[in-house]
Amino acid sequence: MKIPEKSLPSNLEIPHLRGALGLGDALPGLMVFDSSVHLFDNSWKRPFRSAHYSIILVEKGEMQIKVNLQNHTLNEGNLLIIPPSAIRELSWVENSIHFLSLLFSADFILASGNYTKSVAQLPLFQSDVQPVISLCSDERTIVSRMIELIHLLLIRQNATHKVNEELVRPIFQAVISQVGLCYEEQRKLSTSNSSIVHQFFDLLVSHYKTERNVSFYADKLGIHEKYLSQLLKQKTGHTARGFIIQMVILEAKVLLDYLNLTISNLADQLHFQNQFRFSRFFKKYTLLSPTEYRNGSA
Repeated sequence: MKIPEKSLPSNLEIPHLRGALGLGDALPGLMVFDSSVHLFDNSWKRPFRSAHYSIILVEKGEMQIKVNLQNHTLNEGNLLIIPPSAIRELSWVENSIHFLSLLFSADFILASGNYTKSVAQLPLFQSDVQPVISLCSDERTIVSRMIELIHLLLIRQNATHKVNEELVRPIFQAVISQVGLCYEEQRKLSTSNSSIVHQFFDLLVSHYKTERNVSFYADKLGIHEKYLSQLLKQKTGHTARGFIIQMVILEAKVLLDYLNLTISNLADQLHFQNQFRFSRFFKKYTLLSPTEYRNGSA
């Protein structure tokens, strides 16, 4: 079924979407969208926000979606969690895309589990949660089958005007629990990687004057130097080598402001072989000689 263009309001809620798709009321606060069943047109590419949570699981193909100005590229096996009120916009969708989207309200999830605090306080839905989760094959199959089962039960309700809520809610809770487990596994990995980044900076502050080889820091951290640079690039946008150079240049600029310190002495403090090597290093990365910088050419 195709949604008529301009049928989606800018503030989309589950009842609006159900109405646009010609679906029944089903369970309040719960809906499944299957892209293989419900086609979408350019109206989906208009920015909109919603009052519900969305869990999008890509089964096949690729899509690009912008959430609160942050771009996300989702491929097969990627899962995206979108909180209420977030402005989202489909930037690009592959023609062969197949994704499932589980839409639910905060009230529905609170009524489906033994939660004693607000949904926003649950680890899975906290604002600092990494929104994209990469599922392994087994995890993807489990989550996909459960969402499809919920969808089947809701479709059956549309035909019989009756839904077995006692069946749907436990399955929904199982989906949330499974996604939560996947998130926790990814969070632990992310925490481990973040710890490596922090340890690198601790080492850098202590050793940048004497150690300018990436291998030194990688050995201290017990990881391969290529992995260290890739991790830093992923987390910060800069490589290990880049940070080492930036730290040395920063220290050199500070020392150059001490006019009683000769450039030769400065080179010694930074453990360069001689003044010439330091000057060449400094100019390579600042486009100024140490003297030009000291004289205020920067």
